[in-house]
Amino acid sequence: AVVSLSMTMRRLLGLGAVYAGFYGLDELATVRSLRYNERTSVDEEKGFDEIALRETGLTVLPGAMSPSEIARCKQLPSYIASQKFIRDVTHTGPRVSPMEFERMRTEVLESTRGRYHRTKFDDQTLNALEEFEHNWMHMVKSYMGEDALIYRSQLQLLMSEPGSATQLFHQDNKRKGLTMIIPLVDVKLDMGPTHLLPGTHLLTKARHDEPATLGILLGRIIQGLGILCGQGGIRGELKAGTAIVYDSRTLHRGLKNRSAHGRPVLVYRYDLREYPPPQAGILHTTWMRSLGYVLSGLSEIANAMN
Repeated sequence: AVVSLSMTMRRLLGLGAVYAGFYGLDELATVRSLRYNERTSVDEEKGFDEIALRETGLTVLPGAMSPSEIARCKQLPSYIASQKFIRDVTHTGPRVSPMEFERMRTEVLESTRGRYHRTKFDDQTLNALEEFEHNWMHMVKSYMGEDALIYRSQLQLLMSEPGSATQLFHQDNKRKGLTMIIPLVDVKLDMGPTHLLPGTHLLTKARHDEPATLGILLGRIIQGLGILCGQGGIRGELKAGTAIVYDSRTLHRGLKNRSAHGRPVLVYRYDLREYPPPQAGILHTTWMRSLGYVLSGLSEIANAMN
């Protein structure tokens, strides 16, 4: 029994060391990109590419919001109130009233250090945010299926403040869906943009009724890994108003904000009514989280060898 326990502990330590190695390699890749000012984002000049979205799991949509729409967004009551609350919490601005602080504490939530989410809005703000959707709903319907029953599963204002921590890799949904992240400021690498692993949307099925033979599954996995190793991880350095658009199954995370500036973005998510997010339990979530670091590390090795 003692020998068996010792072997188990060695295996766990070995797996932990491998995981730590990939995590360190992944962090080193981001630091290297910052040091040498490498641009590791998608090409905004190519514009929206539905074929690339289907094949790699991501694309961009330049002009999702115009400069005037961004300016309007920053004047909306919920945006202004959120910024004032965050300035108070981070001690970078004047204090709000105790009553206002208590109310905002339940509306602006901190998920990880320095990363604030707002999903409840006043009517004026909500109406404006819904108006902006007319700019891209035709694209959403085309990707999800013209006859598909889709709905907006999430609408949030996400604010990543200076010093915000790196998120864990995750999927927004185990089943096919679409997520749009629209920055309200120009986003550079040191501001902690969204880090995506292209091709990883192929690692899980779109629907429960898809064919699931071993050959088909292996083919999808090999195809996804080939795309990832060929392109490497994508870090969404974008101009204000240009949306990063990705399949909800794509592994991604928000990076650490190493700059002195906040990164406010709008997040719109669309899913099939039959598959509301996340469609995944703790085991699948933990597995994909760990797999994200391994795949990200392997993609950086492959990228370095090219």
